[in-house]
Amino acid sequence: FLWPYRKRFVIGVALALGYGLTNGAFVLATKTLFERLSPAPANPSAVVSQELPSRVSREFSDWVDRLLPRSGQPITPLQAAGAVLFLPCLMLFRSGATYLSAYCMTWVSVRVVRDMQVKVLEKLHSLSLDYFNKSTLGDLTGHIGWDTRRIFDAMNNGFTDLIKEPFTLLSILVGPVS
Repeated sequence: FLWPYRKRFVIGVALALGYGLTNGAFVLATKTLFERLSPAPANPSAVVSQELPSRVSREFSDWVDRLLPRSGQPITPLQAAGAVLFLPCLMLFRSGATYLSAYCMTWVSVRVVRDMQVKVLEKLHSLSLDYFNKSTLGDLTGHIGWDTRRIFDAMNNGFTDLIKEPFTLLSILVGPVS
């Protein structure tokens, strides 16, 4: 039932993954911003310099130096804007990712449940009258309504949380280490 809606499902999963990763990025971004804005220690030997292991890390460090101010150094207009907009932009991306993920997953869940209900009703139309004499109307409508509602809840909340939460945990745990 999911196959016809796989594109939007994959987009919803990817956005949930982006949300999970931005949680760790938010922790790292807050830490970086406050470290850069806090006054330098009086004893420079108290600060342990960390070598950046790769070219990518050096480029990222250069990019951060251009965009974020450092305490005790002159501030450029770009750095002032970066200091003010850094966390709000990250939060905007995070909020947008979670909203669009929820939208995509709800869109897919509603259509999958509708298709399931249509299939069940088609099957019920093909059954003999003897089946309906043995079953109660409450049982039939309960299965069509409530059972598919549970599937909707599992798809809408379960898939998204299954992606978001582990990546949130990993990104928060790995973020401060790097």
